[in-house]
Amino acid sequence: MVKTHLLVSLAGLSLITLITSTGNAQTSSPEATPQVGSTTPPTAASGPPNSPPPAQPPQIGTGNSLPRTTVTKTQDEQFSVPSSANSDWQGKCVNKSLNLNGDFQSVHSLFGLSGQWSVGPAVSTQLVKYDMAKKQAGFNTSVGAGASFRFYRPIEIKDETTGKVTETVFVGQVRSECRQTSFGSDRKSYRAAPMFSITPTLYATKPTNEADLAVQPALLLGFFEDILNLGVGFNLTGPPGEKGNVFLLMSIGTGFSF
Repeated sequence: MVKTHLLVSLAGLSLITLITSTGNAQTSSPEATPQVGSTTPPTAASGPPNSPPPAQPPQIGTGNSLPRTTVTKTQDEQFSVPSSANSDWQGKCVNKSLNLNGDFQSVHSLFGLSGQWSVGPAVSTQLVKYDMAKKQAGFNTSVGAGASFRFYRPIEIKDETTGKVTETVFVGQVRSECRQTSFGSDRKSYRAAPMFSITPTLYATKPTNEADLAVQPALLLGFFEDILNLGVGFNLTGPPGEKGNVFLLMSIGTGFSF
């Protein structure tokens, strides 16, 4: 009887030990591998348990970086010119210590007109030419370059409240960023522009049926920042019958370094 009881106890103890070891083996087994044919992609979070998440690139518009549009806007605002000659314009565009090449600081009048001269390079092409000796007009393809002497009227700084003139500024005191160019696109801003220009120009052309180069000095009176020019010239060299002839001309061109 005692033996039977002992055998039953040993059998029960062996069964309990077997069940316990089987449960521990299932608990400590590694993760199940994905089955063949599974379409679930591996996640980006795989890696060591305590590894930090991957660094994300800085997003534009967040605190991590300054948007590129903001930098560009700041650079553009640095050269923005106000639409009227007021104290704001004076603060951005006037520098009385300037001594730019090409500005005649001491000349302030012409035939009773108050202003100042500035000189810079200009190029133009003849559009229409009238030969006074032949009494013939025609189109011409001569291209020329010269020095444009531009006359600027003074700029009057006015008080925004009273409208009274508080100061007079000449072009020699105006920064180059605040001067208009021949084909400037910003016509709404208050940029200094010449009233007219006087441009000694040397034209040159070589017709295909001629062996010599035709040189034509001319003196032009320019308007609209040297875009439209009217003047007179003569043929310094050229084919027989044209050399020495005086002509009137109209040309279109552009000026630089206003």
